Amino acid sequence: MCFAGDPNVRNVRMGKVNMRNESILVADDAPEIRFSISEVLKREGFTVDMACDGQEAIEKIRKKFFDAVITDLAMPRKSGMEVLCFLKEHSPETICIIITGFGTIHGAVEAIRQGAFDYLTKPVRLEEVIITVDKALEVRELRRENRSLRQELQNIHGFESIVGTSMAMRKVFELVEKVAVTDSTVLITGESGTGKELIAHALHYKSGRKDRPFIPVNCAAIPVELLESELFGHEKGAFTHAVSTKIGRFELANKGTIFLDEIGEMSPALQVKPCVSCRNVSLKGSGESGPSMSMPGLLQPLILILKRLFIKVVSEMICTIA
Repeated sequence: MCFAGDPNVRNVRMGKVNMRNESILVADDAPEIRFSISEVLKREGFTVDMACDGQEAIEKIRKKFFDAVITDLAMPRKSGMEVLCFLKEHSPETICIIITGFGTIHGAVEAIRQGAFDYLTKPVRLEEVIITVDKALEVRELRRENRSLRQELQNIHGFESIVGTSMAMRKVFELVEKVAVTDSTVLITGESGTGKELIAHALHYKSGRKDRPFIPVNCAAIPVELLESELFGHEKGAFTHAVSTKIGRFELANKGTIFLDEIGEMSPALQVKPCVSCRNVSLKGSGESGPSMSMPGLLQPLILILKRLFIKVVSEMICTIA
């Protein structure tokens, strides 16, 4: 076990201490562990608070936000698992790192299943504490950036990117809002330049599938002989030049949205397959001899089909990127 006065602590990271904005709570009923971890974190520039058991940790979490909580798994009054459950409910942005003895590894693994970032085994290596905390904070920052980028995408592809205040456009927005909450197949029609793809993106990002893939397929741009393979994939050796297995666009759209642009350019024979998939019938890729691919059980994509030939859209409904 390393202690605060041990040379190992002083040698973790020599040099000038960089003050940091993050605050960390260390909860452990063993004073030597609690103080040694706190000391090394302070040397790294973190603001550190301590708790001698789970109950005290929970009381401090109620009063103050902590960027990370390092807690022993087995403590009196309240356990580390109870601290983790409290964090999940009341402070989900706080990272939880578990300390455990070799006899309680199973409990630490269960804690990770419940949302803990990682666990440290006793005797605790202080350098490992710093590495784990730094990695946890980095992962949290990446997740925040990811959420921010997703929000930006929703803003770009939602109604915010579509210009239109006329009665016709308001009706389009209302219809999109109604359809987006369903898993229905959607047919979008209109002439070139009327903003059909913008509406497709808006449907996706307004739906419960917004965090899943949006897979566009320009049916007119793919050679006829390759279109079936692109949509449904193929097995290695299914045809000449099929040197490896290829996953089809339908499978890539797993629980997301597949957007079939210019479906009218497909041959009538090939148009049947997407129609069949919309009716929740099982499909197989080229050369596939194994179990078929069930749309409702495996993929369940919301299929947006674009075709120009049905109706014309009035000029009021022209949409442009803001």
